[in-house]
Amino acid sequence: MNLRPPTEDDLAEIAALFNAVSQEFYGLDGASEQLLRTWFTSPTTDVERNLRLAVADGTIVGYADVDPRSSNPTRCWAEVAIRRTADFDATAAALLEWVEARSLKEPEPALLRTSVLQPDEQMRRALSEHGYSLIRHSYTVWDVHEETFADTWEYPGVSFEEWKHWMLDGPMFAPDLWFLALAGDEIAGICLCRVSDREPDLGWVQILGVRRPWRRQGLGRASLQHAFSEFAARGFGRVGLGVDAASLTGADRLYESAGMRVVRRRDLYEKLL
Repeated sequence: MNLRPPTEDDLAEIAALFNAVSQEFYGLDGASEQLLRTWFTSPTTDVERNLRLAVADGTIVGYADVDPRSSNPTRCWAEVAIRRTADFDATAAALLEWVEARSLKEPEPALLRTSVLQPDEQMRRALSEHGYSLIRHSYTVWDVHEETFADTWEYPGVSFEEWKHWMLDGPMFAPDLWFLALAGDEIAGICLCRVSDREPDLGWVQILGVRRPWRRQGLGRASLQHAFSEFAARGFGRVGLGVDAASLTGADRLYESAGMRVVRRRDLYEKLL
């Protein structure tokens, strides 16, 4: 087995790897070539330096990336996926060792974080064996966005260039599904939605935020219900979002009170470097 950076020619096989893992635990695809291409072409993604594939006998058996965040101390976020038909332990060890070595090249690295699908006991065991500790659970939920998300857990902030890349330039941008709540001439809240790139009958609430002066007045619920109505009018049968299970603003409780339920959970691990 050897590790190498991915190329655009690998996108389909990488998506198939992610989907094989997601299908095993949830019966749903977890990635698409479009989403991976958006990630690979992000202005903050250095493919050659920060992404690796594990290849055995000409087949991609694992994937890892490291996303260093500008903070003090430096926090590096990692994503690791391993095909279950591979030698799991050897592949996990190779990728996790690369992730740690890459993270240690950052100035004053202090934390390395990754997440794992809740039912994935093999990956949980691999992380524990490599010194990671479970710290948090997370459910799979520029100005106003940055302001409203500043109150979320360790939000790193996003430059306009990166925000534009993900929110406006990609194939999922649907301006007719972006809703603003106005108070006079001011934006009080935003509800930015799109269609899921993996499940065509699923509407997705990508960003829901209410600015502080207008919180606890029912605006978040009203924005969410408006999104429900818009998706229903377009024939969608389901609506989803991602949220921190311990949301500092109580967003998780709002979504449950509006009739939503948890269908997938990711658990967050970290390792002191």
